[in-house]
Amino acid sequence: VPLEPSSGDEQQKNAQRSANVGGAIIVRQADCSGVSLLTAIRTVLQSPERLATMAAANGSLAMPDASKELALMLLALGAKQ
Repeated sequence: VPLEPSSGDEQQKNAQRSANVGGAIIVRQADCSGVSLLTAIRTVLQSPERLATMAAANGSLAMPDASKELALMLLALGAKQ
């Protein structure tokens, strides 16, 4: 359920990126109710195969060394100053 509106629509963009690879079901905030949210959750939890597929899909988007890479870029930028 991406927050609407967000300053740069980043929540929708992140949710859509995950959904595009099969890692998420997007429930728009305007469409979100207890019933719609429970339906989406049950859809995933009732299928272990789907849950595993979604987890793997999101794993494909992971950047496990992101913090290290960012720190190295900042150190390099600082060295240029």
